[in-house]
Amino acid sequence: MISFDDMSAAQTRSAKAWVRILARYREPSTTRSILELLVTLVPFTLLWVLA
Repeated sequence: MISFDDMSAAQTRSAKAWVRILARYREPSTTRSILELLVTLVPFTLLWVLA
């Protein structure tokens, strides 16, 4: 059986791992932002024109 202390330690390690994993997404990326806008606006515009 897993004790409360073991579960707490596992959750802490998990939270620390997520902080490291998500750290690269803290800073904005202009290139990525422009790409996301293009892949959204181009198909939207094409579908709007076709409609």
